[in-house]
Amino acid sequence: SSGINAEYGEPKFAVPEVLNPKTRIFKACMANFINLFQGHGTILLVPSMVRQFNHSLEESSDSPEDCTLTSINGTQFLILVYIGVASVVGRVVGFYLPKLIPFRVLHSLITLVIAACFAVIIVYKDILSITVSMTIAKVCFSITQINISVLQNDPLYYGGAWFAVGSGFIQGVGTMGGVCGIGIAAFFQPIVCTIVTVALSIVQVGVIFSITEVKSL
Repeated sequence: SSGINAEYGEPKFAVPEVLNPKTRIFKACMANFINLFQGHGTILLVPSMVRQFNHSLEESSDSPEDCTLTSINGTQFLILVYIGVASVVGRVVGFYLPKLIPFRVLHSLITLVIAACFAVIIVYKDILSITVSMTIAKVCFSITQINISVLQNDPLYYGGAWFAVGSGFIQGVGTMGGVCGIGIAAFFQPIVCTIVTVALSIVQVGVIFSITEVKSL
C-alpha cells in the first residue's frame, strides 16, 4: 500500500515515455516565457503608467513646475497595493477553475482577457482604466500561472526520462520571460510594453492550443 517494492526498494509504477519530448518541452517553455512576461511586466508597467498620467496632468496644470504632479502620491500607492492584492484572488480562483474547465480552453480564454486588458490601456490612459484593467489582468495572470505550474510538474507530459530536464527548462525560460517583461517596462515607454504584451498574448493562444498532449490537467 505504500507504493514501494519492499524487496527491491523501487516504485511499483513507472512514468511512461512519450513521443516528441523535446517538442513538448519547447511548447511549455514558450508558454511559461510569455506567461511570466505578462505577469512580471505589470510590476513596473503600472507605476510607469501612473507617472505618465500625472505628467499629462502637469502639462495641463497652471503650475507646471509642481513636482507632486509627476510623482506617485499616497492615494495612487493604494492603487498599486490594490492591484497587487488582486493576485491573491487569482490564486484562489485558479485553484478551482482548472477542475471545471479544460486546460487549453481555460488558459486561452484567460489569455485573451489579458490581451484585452492591455489593449484597453493603450486607448484609455486614465487612472480608472489603468486600475480596473491591470487588476483584472493580475487576477488572470495568477490563474494562468497555476495552470503553467501544474504543467511544469506533470511527469505524464514529459515522460519519465525527460521530466527533470523539461521541468528545469520551463522554470529557467520562464524566469527569462519575467526579466524581459520587467526590462521592457523599465527602459521603454509604457506603450511599447503594452503593445508587446498584447502581441505575445495572441501568440500565447496559439501556443496553448498546440499543447494537445496534456493528459493530467
